[in-house]
Parts: sequence; C-alpha cells; structure tokens
Amino acid sequence: IKLDVAVTKRQWVDVSFRFLQHRVANGGTAPDTIYKPEEAASFVATLNWIYGPQTNISFDLWDAEWATLPDAPHQPVGRDVFVKSIATQAPSGPDITVFLVGKWGGGASGHSRGTFFDDLDVAAIDDTPKRDEIPEPIDVFMLTMAHEILHYIRKERGFTGHHDRQNILLSNKIQSLRMDK
Repeated sequence: IKLDVAVTKRQWVDVSFRFLQHRVANGGTAPDTIYKPEEAASFVATLNWIYGPQTNISFDLWDAEWATLPDAPHQPVGRDVFVKSIATQAPSGPDITVFLVGKWGGGASGHSRGTFFDDLDVAAIDDTPKRDEIPEPIDVFMLTMAHEILHYIRKERGFTGHHDRQNILLSNKIQSLRMDK
C-alpha cells in the first residue's frame, strides 16, 4: 500500500452569508429561505470540519445578514433574477458570499442544488437540494455549500470545473465530502 501525503500552506477564507427575504404589504418582511442568519456560525463550523483536516483551509465568518427584495421572487429563483437583483447585495470585503435563496433553479450545468458565479465570487444555494446520487447519510445541503465554495477555492488556484472521478466533492458523478487533488 502506498500513501501519498502532503502538507499544504494554511489558507483562511472569509465567508459571508445572505439569507433571502422580501417585503410584504404591511411593510414587514417574509423569508424566502428556511435558514436564518443565526445559523451561519454552525455552517462555518461544519465547513471547517470538512475542509480543515483535508486541505488546511479554515473559514472565518465575515457576516450573516438578510438580503431583502422589494417583492417575492418567483421560486425557484432563476439565474437572471439572482444576478440582477440578489447578488448585487453581496458585501465588499469577504472572499465569497453564499446566498440562501429558498429554491434555486438557475444552475447552468443541469443540476439545481447550487451555482458558483466565478465572476462575482458569490454562490446561490438551494435550501433543500435533491439527494440524487448523493449517498446517505451525507448532509446534502452542506455538501452543496462545500461544493460551491470549492469552486471558489479552485478558481483562486487557477482551476475550474468538475472531476470525472466518483466519490469526491467536485465529482460530476457520485459525490462525497472527500476532496482530491
């Protein structure tokens, strides 16, 4: 048995979260996502659990706030609405902003769990992504978030796209939380 081992330089990633809501007739707001800003710290803890031991990458929570639209968006949220009306609410400063939009329907690659926009350094994530080929007991929501954030990390290192190999995080086939070169 041969085991390849490497130690990579520690990398810190500042991540911001935006939770979609819209204004309602009485002047208040209604959430479009089932998640709340108070949950962002647990997302970061899970990302650190996934990435830290495998890649020496750690995440810091930049902030977590509501992103508010004047009207209820059509669900699932499409790519054009996202880029024109939602992604514009990303803060300046963090490395990546993750938007929780309720239902996501704007994926260009044929799936609708989430999408990373490499020109904006933002990701849109579906609240309840389909399990499809994701094996039990993996949390599909956190796998989707980790997958889209990995697109950002790979972009920063000069890589894009998915792998053809199965059982890794960026596989275009069966995915897991395992990372590969």
